[in-house]
Amino acid sequence: MRILGLSGGFNSIREDEPGNFNINQMRENAAAVLVENGKVIVAVEEERLNRIPGSNHRPVLAIQRCLSEAGLTLADIDRIAVYGEEKFYNHLLQRNYLADPSRYDTYATIRQVIRNYLAEAFDHRFDERSIVFVKHQHAHAVSAFACSGYESALVLSMDRAEDGFSGLVAKAVNDQWELIQTYHDTDSLVSFCKEVGEHIHPSVTNYRQLFQMSRHGDATPYRPYIKTCYELLPNGSYKLRFDPNALYEIMRLVPEADAAKQQCNLAASLQEMIETIVFHVIGHYRAVTGARRLCFAGELAANAALNAKLLQSGLFDELFIQPITHDAGAALGAALAQQAEGDDSGKRQPMEDLFWGARLASQDHIEAAAEQWGAFVAVQQAPRLTVAEQVASLLARREAVGWMQGRSEYGSFSLGNRSLLMHPYEAVSRIRDIPQPGMHSAPGDPLIVSIKESALHDYFEVPAAVLPSQFRFGNYLLAWTPGNDYMPEPHAYAQVHTVSASDNPALHQLLESFQQQTGFPFLIQSSLRNPAEPIVEAPHEAIALLVSGELGHLAIGELLLSRRETALPSLLQLRPQLPRYVTITQSIGYESPHRMARKAALVCPHRAADGTALSPQLYRLLTKADGRRSLRELLEPGSMEDSEQLERYAGAIRGLWQQRLLLLQPEGG
Repeated sequence: MRILGLSGGFNSIREDEPGNFNINQMRENAAAVLVENGKVIVAVEEERLNRIPGSNHRPVLAIQRCLSEAGLTLADIDRIAVYGEEKFYNHLLQRNYLADPSRYDTYATIRQVIRNYLAEAFDHRFDERSIVFVKHQHAHAVSAFACSGYESALVLSMDRAEDGFSGLVAKAVNDQWELIQTYHDTDSLVSFCKEVGEHIHPSVTNYRQLFQMSRHGDATPYRPYIKTCYELLPNGSYKLRFDPNALYEIMRLVPEADAAKQQCNLAASLQEMIETIVFHVIGHYRAVTGARRLCFAGELAANAALNAKLLQSGLFDELFIQPITHDAGAALGAALAQQAEGDDSGKRQPMEDLFWGARLASQDHIEAAAEQWGAFVAVQQAPRLTVAEQVASLLARREAVGWMQGRSEYGSFSLGNRSLLMHPYEAVSRIRDIPQPGMHSAPGDPLIVSIKESALHDYFEVPAAVLPSQFRFGNYLLAWTPGNDYMPEPHAYAQVHTVSASDNPALHQLLESFQQQTGFPFLIQSSLRNPAEPIVEAPHEAIALLVSGELGHLAIGELLLSRRETALPSLLQLRPQLPRYVTITQSIGYESPHRMARKAALVCPHRAADGTALSPQLYRLLTKADGRRSLRELLEPGSMEDSEQLERYAGAIRGLWQQRLLLLQPEGG
């Protein structure tokens, strides 16, 4: 049986206002997962293709990529599984329609909405009776248990508030589920942390970034306040209550110069609260059920420090943490839940890796892309060296290198196939500093130590009887072993990702080469991305990242590229085009009490609401940008003669490109 699991919203990119049903705000992380006989064939997040971070639009591009990678059409799919409750969706549709019927062409149920957008995108009317719905928390829970390979386990899902619930506890035995406890949406630990983050200045609403900040803080100053925010109840229950006014009064007294440190202290106290509540819950249900295995899923499972403490606690003999913690994991769980109900032929197997995305383009395609960007990048030739040996040499000289190999990862961060790689010493400052948006990483992107599986015990303190493969998904913190030849600071911890020759041969070969040159069997990695974009998916995106940013080198397949220092004439040969999600606006308003003026801006729905201001000259240029004519062809007559004006043009255009409010491509790109 072939099942397509879906997550995300139901509107297209251009349906942000009139005619939509405003469900997108209720859903995040659009994705598609193709499962056949219990095995994941392809899984792709919509953001990788439409280039909108955390995209919550309908996942049509992700569906298309899944089908093309598998050589299928929509007619070959037996069932579509959507995470969420059908009656909840229909209630929202009905409420919005009745509030303003004139906005909508017709009223439809959620099944009809899905069927209609699939028919529009794929010219096939999928049978709406074959569209099924899986409750949000159950989908997360199934994603953990089905991927664990266990025959039985206690299953915990803790996520943000949605559909009336924020978590559950269940006991799973083979395909039989016993729901033990659910948690109300007002008791979501993830939503609570986000709400606290919104009430501090500057705000920090990314839960993963708060978790990383907690490692740099002291919980003591805010412990009394945070203790008033929760209550542990009998039978593994708890209640949360947030007093924003009290927090405001506390934070108001913090000197501005000390704000960053105090934010870390607040994050540390939140981390302490999370650990207290989670151990209260699992401690009770471990005693009640006698379970010796735990599966953990949902956004709270992104907390690597919490995961490490669960592993070290000894409460369970075995522990599986689902690494796909955001709602793309719910798409996976929805598909696997339907597979279990509809077909017994696919037995549960332990999840070995997350390389489920699109395959890397052919070497001929990569070389053609590099040739198109020839004025901006140079191919590094070393006939006697492999690309891994060349990259290892660059890393040994403490140069950062982009690394793009094999199939892309499914999930919110890279694990060795779409990665930014750094020398351990080069990354020390980043490990010590309070997390901030970095060169090619965004807030919440973890810095991960990728280490050869065989060397794990030499550098990290690993709980007894735990195999190195436990850390293959990079979702645990481990303490560095005291006295080793590399340690960032006393009592330091790192998020660790083990690499074996069978799991990732290319990265393992690179680690071997790097160890031969430096003695270190590990590297530091983060996701290969521009801070304004999702992780790169295609070679042309990776090369554009190399050309437009600070990265100096990029390895794609068997090709190693280095960025050239380019002159202005080369930049002017590039062809500008607006991304699909950006629009140009012009308005007339008062710039002073007695003077009106025209104002132009680039507007992006998922960025600042007021847009990015454009000069009159840039406005005129970008209204003509069609992706076919170069910047030189679009420039106004006479501007080429004024070198200062030309430099200002180039600087503004490069700035828009770096923010991905504008795309630049070479001829033929």
